[in-house]
Amino acid sequence: MWVSKEILNKINQINDYQKRQSIRNIFSQLSCINYTDQQYQRFLISIKSLIQENNLLIDESYLRHIVQSLASGINIILTNNVDILKLSDQFYEEFKVILISPNDFIKRFDDIEQQKNYHSRFFTGIHSLKQLPINLEEVNKLRHDLVNSCSEEEQQYFLENLRNFIFKKDTHECLIIKDEDNEAIALIVYNRSKKDQLEITMIRISEHYLAETVARHLLFTSISLSAQEGRQLTKITDKYLQYEIINIIQEDYFIETNNELSKLNLYLIDTKKNIADKLNKLEKKIPELTFFFQRFSENLRKNNLNAENILLIERYLFPLKIIDHDIKNFIIPIEPKWAADLFDQKLAEQTLFGFSQIKLALNREAVYYKSKRSPKQLALGISGRILWYVSSGSNRKKFCHVGRIRACSRLDEVIIDTPKELHRKYRHLGYL
Repeated sequence: MWVSKEILNKINQINDYQKRQSIRNIFSQLSCINYTDQQYQRFLISIKSLIQENNLLIDESYLRHIVQSLASGINIILTNNVDILKLSDQFYEEFKVILISPNDFIKRFDDIEQQKNYHSRFFTGIHSLKQLPINLEEVNKLRHDLVNSCSEEEQQYFLENLRNFIFKKDTHECLIIKDEDNEAIALIVYNRSKKDQLEITMIRISEHYLAETVARHLLFTSISLSAQEGRQLTKITDKYLQYEIINIIQEDYFIETNNELSKLNLYLIDTKKNIADKLNKLEKKIPELTFFFQRFSENLRKNNLNAENILLIERYLFPLKIIDHDIKNFIIPIEPKWAADLFDQKLAEQTLFGFSQIKLALNREAVYYKSKRSPKQLALGISGRILWYVSSGSNRKKFCHVGRIRACSRLDEVIIDTPKELHRKYRHLGYL
């Protein structure tokens, strides 16, 4: 929670000494936003113009509060000012800032927290990200940005470990993700010494504003990579995980055993019985997860599983797909250029710069808008899968690997609302 400097001016105007001091004490415990005069003046001109266009009368003090918030780069502004709240859509479109009342913020906290991960303002000016092998020469610099300062990890320990991983080229792969200004965002180290598992021996993020979003993408691609390489397990053994990374890991259904985090990933499309048999065999290969293999196997042999149960098992064992159950599948066409940004690396490699929209490429979630005339089965309460059929495309550029189903997404929810309300709720995810 951040506060603007203008709030302190309002506090100083309180006549009651005890009340003024009490509020000042609260204020002193909060972080105050910072901004440059150049930023302030730029936003001041824009806000005054917006207010005049909408014939609003805004108190000068309140105007300074809003402008200071915008100039500091804040993404969410809380206000009870009814007139300013009328401009919430315009604020988002022009400044990529969520303007909301405190009451609505509390009610919609989970939605807003999720939006924050893919906030459009984060991606302004970002045109490319680079994933590169880590060189020994840059290790020293990384210790300042990527050591977990909140734990007992020391810089020397970090340096020794990372150098050791870099030297073990036969089994370890050390990667760093940078923005176009060559600023480090995250690093990840893979250990492939065991046939059945991909081990993440180190994963760190910097204080870069895209770091958490990139970390989500890294974990997802790590699980997918592990499965594609024929491994049944993705394991995280880093002892100094950052708090933000721990939160992200919990979203991907990792299981904690023996101070390690494991994610089962089966590259398999089969019946419930065959998958249960496969899990029973895996118990011998990965004995530390015997309990979980048995639980999944027992559940898959039950006759009373519903679609939600099946989809939950698929989540735990992603990218597994179960075929002998009545789960709704919807085939939806998509043009190659959008498929390249959303999920298809082979198509992305056929374009000049790879992913054309970084925001879409990093999204873990997407929203598909349909008209009333689209499939009636896509109704309220339906869950299932979306099978993406990549068409040949409407432009002149010819892509390979088209005219077929190329990806599968989980359909979490169907929502019916007016175009305006749907746009407001999901605009942070971008558009196709």
